Amino acid sequence: MGPLSLVLLLLSAHWSCAQEEPLLPFSEHLDPEHNVRLKWGFDEIQGTILFQLTVNTSGWVGFGFSPKGGMTGADIVIGGVGPEGSYFTDRHAGGNSIPVVDQQQNYKLLSLTESDGKTVMKFQRSVESCDENDLSITNLPMKLIYAYGQSDDVAYHINRRGTKEVNLLKYMPRVTPPNSKYFDMTMANFSVPANQTYYHCKIMRAPTFERKQHIYRIEPFITNFDLVHHLLLYRCPPTVTEPFEVQCYTGGGEECMETVAVWGVGGGAFELPEMAGLPIGGNIGDFFYRLEVHYNNPNKSAGRVDNSGLRFYYTSELRQHDAAILMTGLAVAPGYAIPPKAKSFLTYGLCDTAYIPKVLESPHDLQVFSVMLHTHLAGRKVRVGHFRGGKQIDLLAVDENYNFEYQEVTNLGKTKTVKLGDKLLVECTYNTENRATLTWGGLSTSEEMCLSFLFYYPAMNLSSCVSFPNLQTLAPAMGATDTDIWVNMMYKNTWNDTSINQYQQTLKRIDQLVIVVDSFTNGSFNPGMIPDLKVIPPAPCMSSCAIKTHWSCAQEDPLLPFSEHLDPEHNVRLKWGFDEIQGTILFQLTVNTSGWVGFGFSPKGGMTGADIVIGGVGPKGSYFTDRHAGGNSIPVIDQQQNYKLLSLTESDGKTVMKFQRSVESCDENDLSITNLPMKLIYAYGQSDDIAYHINRRGTKEVNLLKYMPRVTPPNSKYFDMTMANFSVPALQTYYHCKIMRAPTFEHKQHIYRIEPFITNFDLVHHLLLYRCPPTVTEPFEAQCYTKLSISECMETIAVWGVGGGDFELPEMAGLPIGGNVGDFFYRLEVHYNNPNKSAGRVDNSGLRFYYTSELRQHDAAVLGTGLVVAPGYAIPPKAKSFLTYGLCDTAYIPKVLETSHDLQVFSVMLHTHLIGRKVRVGHFRGGKQIDFLAADENYDFEYQEVTNLGQTKTVKLGDKLLVECTYNTENRTTLTWGGLSTSEEMCLAFLFYYPAMNLSGCMSFPNVTTLRSEMGTPSQNAWLNMMNNMTWNDTSINKYQQTLKKIDQLVIIADSFKNISRNPGMIPDLKVIPPAPCMSGCAIKSLALISLLLCLAVHWA
Repeated sequence: MGPLSLVLLLLSAHWSCAQEEPLLPFSEHLDPEHNVRLKWGFDEIQGTILFQLTVNTSGWVGFGFSPKGGMTGADIVIGGVGPEGSYFTDRHAGGNSIPVVDQQQNYKLLSLTESDGKTVMKFQRSVESCDENDLSITNLPMKLIYAYGQSDDVAYHINRRGTKEVNLLKYMPRVTPPNSKYFDMTMANFSVPANQTYYHCKIMRAPTFERKQHIYRIEPFITNFDLVHHLLLYRCPPTVTEPFEVQCYTGGGEECMETVAVWGVGGGAFELPEMAGLPIGGNIGDFFYRLEVHYNNPNKSAGRVDNSGLRFYYTSELRQHDAAILMTGLAVAPGYAIPPKAKSFLTYGLCDTAYIPKVLESPHDLQVFSVMLHTHLAGRKVRVGHFRGGKQIDLLAVDENYNFEYQEVTNLGKTKTVKLGDKLLVECTYNTENRATLTWGGLSTSEEMCLSFLFYYPAMNLSSCVSFPNLQTLAPAMGATDTDIWVNMMYKNTWNDTSINQYQQTLKRIDQLVIVVDSFTNGSFNPGMIPDLKVIPPAPCMSSCAIKTHWSCAQEDPLLPFSEHLDPEHNVRLKWGFDEIQGTILFQLTVNTSGWVGFGFSPKGGMTGADIVIGGVGPKGSYFTDRHAGGNSIPVIDQQQNYKLLSLTESDGKTVMKFQRSVESCDENDLSITNLPMKLIYAYGQSDDIAYHINRRGTKEVNLLKYMPRVTPPNSKYFDMTMANFSVPALQTYYHCKIMRAPTFEHKQHIYRIEPFITNFDLVHHLLLYRCPPTVTEPFEAQCYTKLSISECMETIAVWGVGGGDFELPEMAGLPIGGNVGDFFYRLEVHYNNPNKSAGRVDNSGLRFYYTSELRQHDAAVLGTGLVVAPGYAIPPKAKSFLTYGLCDTAYIPKVLETSHDLQVFSVMLHTHLIGRKVRVGHFRGGKQIDFLAADENYDFEYQEVTNLGQTKTVKLGDKLLVECTYNTENRTTLTWGGLSTSEEMCLAFLFYYPAMNLSGCMSFPNVTTLRSEMGTPSQNAWLNMMNNMTWNDTSINKYQQTLKKIDQLVIIADSFKNISRNPGMIPDLKVIPPAPCMSGCAIKSLALISLLLCLAVHWA
């Protein structure tokens, strides 16, 4: 990440919903006449970007991105306010003609106004777009194009258009005031000692200024890039009155602790935002400063002279705010240690801002605009969690791929408010697998730090807010009576996964010493505990309803797959769906009334403590509020509105309210939605006067995230397909197959529920039921994959894995059997895992199928995707995180099916064996990843089940699905081959979808010919010999994994009748797209000041 700077053009220092400049810190005029102005900001955590375009016109306005600066290939939005209201569309241009409206609308309009001859259009999009007609926004300069008209007739713009190249994500405005000057603070011919690590400190006076000046840019001045690791400039208290130089932390200058500037290896210049500057001179006082230079001299070179330091650009044109830097994280001291042999060890530093008033008389909130994260050589990740009211509300900053060689001040993309009372948790992840001894906290590069420097305004006389584990608690918690015994125990400990994990858990759960220090070394020492930190990385690409699509905006049932009547009379119906990846849940409440409606969650089923929303359509329009109840009275409106209203309509005596919220709420007045049953409450009135509901209310307990409706049609029946007194062989792994006929039905039936029937839970690992082609006409039993007819039955009908339970299909789909489906045989495959090789065990396990003659809208089916199960690939030993990939390219499905169509996927079962740790299913369209179809970041071999996606996801013909499995073989000494045994491995995802196709598998396998050639062993025997005799270490493992990923794949499509198509394919790059942060709305105090559209802008930012 290169150096970033901010330009925040503020109307005032008090941020309200109507005053959103913190979300739009950057600004550029796109034309020389200043008729077109673009403001923008971005959210690096969420992967979204916000724009506000202001144009001096009352006609249409257009803005976009162009590959070369012209119309061809451009990604454009056009909007305006016409006689019939506002209009806004996402478009693309094929040439010099009116841009075409995109099939998929991937920009979200937040507000559009026209007044006094100006049109202001605010909109948002994902940085990475999901649409082949849109361009991704990158870290490189992009050609921005604009055009506008004098009327709302979107026609040729004549000369009202232009192009400007701007780097949106790495913006550096380089503001230079007319009276700009600079001064340097550097070493002066300092002879660097021949030490591996050395910290040198120089106490010096800055230039004297009669009036206060503002530093607006800081540039590193480095004369020895191979020696200088980082620089820090601290302001000294008034007690320091003389210049001197000394080795740091040896007895001079330690009282100079207020951070003024920071630079790390790999960083560049840093520009402060236009509303803030670092103050110097005038009433700030005539202070001395301490320049600290960390020299990293691994070769212990002698005779090197250094003049490194910092250059400060300043101006007398003062900005709105004084800026400052606050050091947060883990106090740098040798009292904690990171154990060796750890692949992922976490340390924590807590800043509790509630303690700041203990050292400052007039503290205030912090407006944080930039951050620098800092560890030493073992650091791999740094995250800064932001907590308010006991709950995590955001990640203030995050670096998931921390690089010791590339540290810089990073722009947050928008100003983030840290309120007094908030907590900041700096979490650092270290890898010490290549170290044999403890790594202590300390100043040396081979020691460690965990720090986050926050750049904020308005400035306070505050130097640090850090923490340290309470050593008096830590020692006894680990069984040591004093610190000396604890240190000795740490050195002598046998460090392995168990002891490392136990130590890490102890460090996290014990009390902390939170230390807050002002600029004059006055400190406050306070207790604290480490909260749990959740990862909140990028949201998936935005998309609106397609212009022409099977599912319209009004027909969103794929997003609302679940339904329950909440009352016996069926006057209140709730539909819902959720996004497990994003951590959001969507509701649609339909009530037979023209009055107000209420819905919520209650701890015990009554009003007390309930989390409620109330809405309706009244004489003045719609209304909707997030509330909470203290008892049997009208619920109180929440200070923070954490529900998002999507639509609210009333017609024919029915009110339909659609709204969304986060599964985990950020508000102490809201209840989190869990995997357990919750008490849902409802009430409604006959008018829009929100008053007592009389008897129009009720409670119903429903498990929203693990919903099992247990629908039982009147004519419901079942049949079983099981083993029959099968004697399990005394083998560690055995697959038994039984070919049998299902019951015969004259008319087609729909299977709507499948239940496992397991008689030996300690032996049965998983079950699969396949449909056989018409060529299989006789029942028989045999060991699986030893007879041709067994291998012919490959169309998956049902699947169950150890730890799973019943599976209910959605109301619109059922698995077909009988009638025109045909009278087929089926193969039941049971995988017996018998590690003790027990003999004489008899098994009758299988599956129970519930069916009905009341047919549903669609026939459902199961498609096997992933990596073909075969021994031609191997997972090396000693790997902490080895990835395999299976590719399904649906563009090849028409090669085996005459009539193929899109898949509506509603559930999935992910499957590996013992060493599997993670399984992800990436979804790609048009060469870009658009989503995760499914993901299990904590895969458990002992708990496999069919998982509901929470919403129906469309896989279009031509999309690619990539199944990625992560394995850990650190405890294995030999290769692990792909295969059927539990000690071998698989990487599969079974997709449950509708409408059904005669399709059994869509998988891939590495091209073994290419693989052997890339590894320098053309023959199979030579390759096998090399693999078995390879010295497997991090280098060889990584090289082999990269080879497996970059070579061509063989993509195999198989229909239900063993027709197969073999095709080429390449593995795309998979990005992690985990949960979005908690939703929140505008505070009620701000709502009175702004319009609904501006409030929605905050919601979606």
